[in-house]
Amino acid sequence: MSDSSTRLVTSSPQLRELLSGAEVDPPAALWPRIVAMHAVQLQQRRRRRWAASFAVAACLLIAVMVVPRVIEHTPDTAQPTDWKSLAQQLELRLQDLDRAQVVHAATLLPEQADMEALDHSLQAAYDHAASGAEITSLWQRRCALLNTLLAVRSQQLVVTRI
Repeated sequence: MSDSSTRLVTSSPQLRELLSGAEVDPPAALWPRIVAMHAVQLQQRRRRRWAASFAVAACLLIAVMVVPRVIEHTPDTAQPTDWKSLAQQLELRLQDLDRAQVVHAATLLPEQADMEALDHSLQAAYDHAASGAEITSLWQRRCALLNTLLAVRSQQLVVTRI
């Protein structure tokens, strides 16, 4: 780069800077190829940037279209449990289990007493127009009792007290 015939004829300051520090200056006939190759590389970089930008935009568009549908189809876990129907299902399962097994009358007494006491509490709550929370609590206890009875009877154990 010491003589004027091999002066850089490029408009890119980066290319000038890169090649100005070279120990050996390329011949003057090679400069047009260097400049052309540098222009091709810049054009490829621009294409990659546009392609990457397009890909990001497409991903965002897909996300915007898919996420609301996923949210719509997500089950709502905040729905209250219908304790009455659950208790009814458990009671039916318990009756089916009792029919399948021959249960001694002596083993039914403590279980029957607990269930009857809970049923009386439920009836009293309905009779006195108790709050929804109190009635729900009683139904939950009844479901828990039925679950316990089902587990015990399916294992054919004898319950002394629940």
